[in-house]
Amino acid sequence: MTPSETLKTAMDRSDMRIVDMARALGVSRAAAAQALSKAHPYADSLARYLEAAGYTLWAVPSSLHLDAITSDAMRIDAATAPAKD
Repeated sequence: MTPSETLKTAMDRSDMRIVDMARALGVSRAAAAQALSKAHPYADSLARYLEAAGYTLWAVPSSLHLDAITSDAMRIDAATAPAKD
């Protein structure tokens, strides 16, 4: 799941609309909509938006298999763009 997809899923699960997200963050609706339209938002922005939707962004070892612990966990996959050297 991409960061943008994760954010949209978190909002859906929280019954949150763009205007609700904007209000929770103290930003304009346009700013919230712009963040949602980005394919790969910055991690700090993603963390703030997820927090507003009632989620916390964590980095954990993949060996923990959090998806096996709870169905509410969401996995953010790395971008498919080639890595920069």
